[in-house]
Amino acid sequence: MKIIAEIGLNHCGSVERANNLVQELNKTSVDTISFQIREKEFYDKTHPRKFPLPISFYESIINQVHINKKELCIAIADSGMVNKLDNIGVDLWKTLSWDLNNYDLHRKLQKTRKDIYVSTGMSSIEEIFEVSKRFNNVIFIHTQLNDLIENANLKAINTIRKITNKPTAFGLHCHEHQLLYCSISFEPSAIFFYVKDETNGEHPDDAHAISISSVEKLILSIKRLEKGIGNGEKKPLLNTMHPEDDSICK
Repeated sequence: MKIIAEIGLNHCGSVERANNLVQELNKTSVDTISFQIREKEFYDKTHPRKFPLPISFYESIINQVHINKKELCIAIADSGMVNKLDNIGVDLWKTLSWDLNNYDLHRKLQKTRKDIYVSTGMSSIEEIFEVSKRFNNVIFIHTQLNDLIENANLKAINTIRKITNKPTAFGLHCHEHQLLYCSISFEPSAIFFYVKDETNGEHPDDAHAISISSVEKLILSIKRLEKGIGNGEKKPLLNTMHPEDDSICK
């Protein structure tokens, strides 16, 4: 199971904040670091988050990320940036929830022959199935763009995987961070969660983001709990409990 930390737009257009987040994530056990690049019209510079990071920033961090044996993922809405980012060595793509039916973007990403994670937060199962038929190289992400825990619907991970016959990941968009642990039981192919720094600056993805100082502890817990899933086979095992604890099992 791949663990993907999403910086998203939590850098708020600051190269310094973005770089610091990358440096901190490079020290962790995360597999992939992800940034978000929105459509051109989004960047009207009316707000800090609406200032884009320059392409030179991504060029400057790609080697650092790779040296630390991690991948760089771009959640992209601007199709005009695909070739530029592909040329500098971006490893993975993600499409945003509202772009599930953006077939022009999907076709362009398919040409890069790199894995494409497709967020399904605003889509019906019928729409998801249609995309699964059109494009081979996709991995769906079950998420709900809703902070209510009762709407997390983790069982949809299995539903999407079964209907599409595609790997299915989970993306956290809830302030109840413990959902990440719950999702492990549904064996997602990857887990996505947003991260944020601990400055006083704004974080567009705030309530559901993990503070950067807590990321490594979270990852170690996820990897430890993943061991408990097992292979589903039921067979007798050697009792490793202490003799005085036998009564617990009776």
